Amino acid sequence: MNAKEELEPVLRELLHAIRSGDAEKYTQMSSPELTCFEPETQGSRVDGLDFHLFFMNNQNPSNFYFEIVNPVYRIEGNLGYAVYTLIDNRVSDTGFDLKQVNETRIFEKLNGKWIMIHFHRSHTN
Repeated sequence: MNAKEELEPVLRELLHAIRSGDAEKYTQMSSPELTCFEPETQGSRVDGLDFHLFFMNNQNPSNFYFEIVNPVYRIEGNLGYAVYTLIDNRVSDTGFDLKQVNETRIFEKLNGKWIMIHFHRSHTN
């Protein structure tokens, strides 16, 4: 199995959990010591899951569609990563909310299961 075949289903499942507000699935797929940099942290590194679970538990999971554009997947030993542009489209009462971000997600294979240990997300515009 190549890196794309192994990591892409994991990435899609993780992104679906995030977009649908499935905090339980997100917690299962993420390290408790997760680290990240993202626009919402305003340049600061955030450690752990509390920051992310707060947003997930307070979002309104509406109809959504996301597309992974130009992905690169790589596995080295028990570490793997995905680098891609994410087009995120949500449908709300006011219409469409379209966002585009660049993301890198790093995974570690523990007990035969890929767990996200770090991510970096930035706006494209």
